[in-house]
Amino acid sequence: RGVGMRKIIAMVLAKIMDEGEIMFVKICGVTCEKDISYIEKAKPDFAGVILFFPKSKRNISLSRAKKLKGEMPEGIETVAVCVSPSLEQVLDIRDAGFSYIQIHGKLSVEVLDTLDKMGHPERMEVPDMRKLKVIRAYNKVEEEELAEIEKLRERDEVFAFLFDAKEPGSGVTFDWTQIPDQDFLKKPYFLSGGLNPGNVYDAVRKAKPDGVDASSGVELSVADASFLANLMGVSSLVDDSLYGEGHCRQSDLSMKDMDKIQVFVEKARKAANTFA
Repeated sequence: RGVGMRKIIAMVLAKIMDEGEIMFVKICGVTCEKDISYIEKAKPDFAGVILFFPKSKRNISLSRAKKLKGEMPEGIETVAVCVSPSLEQVLDIRDAGFSYIQIHGKLSVEVLDTLDKMGHPERMEVPDMRKLKVIRAYNKVEEEELAEIEKLRERDEVFAFLFDAKEPGSGVTFDWTQIPDQDFLKKPYFLSGGLNPGNVYDAVRKAKPDGVDASSGVELSVADASFLANLMGVSSLVDDSLYGEGHCRQSDLSMKDMDKIQVFVEKARKAANTFA
């Protein structure tokens, strides 16, 4: 496993040898085994599962996420994506075997201190080698966010930053002009929010991120989703009947589009090499 460190080493070597950039590609909102088959064909670096966030139509239970993680192809890391997680939720994610957690919303001091201790078992009362690498997500970059970035960029447990739209998964594009430069960040960063096969090439050209992330941009069109729903006898792919307790998606019907995922991954990597 350990895709993060391998890719970072590869990025450095690529720059030294002037062979172009290595681009992290993440597909978010994985909900079922069909999505895993799409991931296996397209071969992104990361696949995100949304947890503990009932407002999202892509929200799944931790047990389902753990099962999908176990079926993920070798070399592709599964990221637990959550919003303002409690300490208990963070520990549950770690205990489920995840190595990466993407945190939107609030990041409490309690959670951050615990994540720090996970990376340093010698600081724990009961030593535990399991740790979580953090992808810290922001939907705006103002004075408060800049102050937090300045602290987090020095912390070992923080793997990368991610800049997303105001409402993650909404398809709205993030304002790329808000992103601080690499000298300030000192960590890799993902660009997210409204990315799709049609704009990812231009996004990489303009923003020059270390990684890109897509969710709604690689999902079925309204017409295709409606056709599939009718075929399966439900009113829509987000019909309430497809969800269980805690509004966790239980359906095996995929909302993703295989062709869009494939093209997104290919264009992102082509752009990285073109604009290195």
